[in-house]
Amino acid sequence: MSPAAQKKSDDYQVLLVVLQEMLGVVIGDENHARLRQKLEPIMAEHGYGSYNKLAEALREEPSGDLRSSVLQSITTHSSQWFTYPEISTLLQEYVLPGIINQNKKDYRIWIVGCGRGQMAYSMAMATEEFRQQHSMTCNVKFVATDLSEYEISQAAAGRYDASMLTGLPLAYKQKYMSAHNDQWEIDQALRSTVRFKVCNLLESFNNMGRFDLIICPDVMVYFSNDVKSEILSEFAELLDPSGMLIVGASEPVVPFCKKFELVNHAAGIFYRQIP
Repeated sequence: MSPAAQKKSDDYQVLLVVLQEMLGVVIGDENHARLRQKLEPIMAEHGYGSYNKLAEALREEPSGDLRSSVLQSITTHSSQWFTYPEISTLLQEYVLPGIINQNKKDYRIWIVGCGRGQMAYSMAMATEEFRQQHSMTCNVKFVATDLSEYEISQAAAGRYDASMLTGLPLAYKQKYMSAHNDQWEIDQALRSTVRFKVCNLLESFNNMGRFDLIICPDVMVYFSNDVKSEILSEFAELLDPSGMLIVGASEPVVPFCKKFELVNHAAGIFYRQIP
């Protein structure tokens, strides 16, 4: 390895230590290339010519915009629609039929890390389709959160360029969106079922209210074990008795929080709060 390459590698290792110390973020070997790709725009925006410069800035500013930008970049989801087919399957084949069977009147779902809203609106569309097909009367409401105020404001507006509709079925676009100039806008009726809100999992979020289901895919994998335990315990406190938690396929929950049990259902894998 050349001296320049060794210096870059050393700087990167310093950044990894700072990310764990300041943000509770731990990056597995499989995510290093993705992390570098996500951090490049932030480094370019702020003029940091090396990972070490970014690490120094994070140490000097333990809270504020830079910290939020870095955490947002690391934990952000794909901006495509229906990104998680396994979650859609669980929703349509287990969660929504269960709502009918339990004769529930109200059901609240929290989607963590919503970005510009594609995932939240995808879930809302799928739920509305199920409602119409099965004459479901339950009032299903979504709360979708993200770190970025800008992303949340964009999501709440519900307007997307045609280039941002990747993965959205044509039938759904025609049924739940309308064209305005060069953009497509979510219809008001569907938009009213989703409330967007800024939320940082590293800060207390016990004011979020009670939920029947929390969907948090591909977020926990980036946090240290201690931080995971704290977040999961708070999730458990917000869930109604026997509430559900859905995380990413590579994100174990039980080792870090004894308040959940793994459920391996034919429709998919999820965790249930232990009453």
